[in-house]
Amino acid sequence: MKAWVVTLITSEGMRVVSLLPPLVDPEAHVASLLYLCCLSLEDQAATFRRDEPFKPLRPNNDNGYVVSVFTEGSNMIHAQKADVLGFREVNGRQWVKWRSVEYTRHALDSEVVIPALEHEAEQVDFRVTSLVPRK
Repeated sequence: MKAWVVTLITSEGMRVVSLLPPLVDPEAHVASLLYLCCLSLEDQAATFRRDEPFKPLRPNNDNGYVVSVFTEGSNMIHAQKADVLGFREVNGRQWVKWRSVEYTRHALDSEVVIPALEHEAEQVDFRVTSLVPRK
């Protein structure tokens, strides 16, 4: 299955946030997730006071294959076109395995082939049922 695999990468490692359909433009999704997942409420409020509030959150787009945005710390939201290879459950947590798409990164005087790589990561569980304590 083709999809955009969206991950949250921190100093603690990589977790899968969501899967997006392959024809969706992931830039707004990536910027929103960074805002939600990586900024404190105070930092979110500070973006309102800027002349262009969301400009610092504009993602980098690498030839339409990788979209990423960084915080000032070590956090990053990263989306990459991929082939989803499968899912598995470990101790009640979902994991997804995928292979990124090989592509060529063009520079002014060179081209670099970015190879397809396989990854596997656990899902970040944002479902309401996982956030609300059960009685």
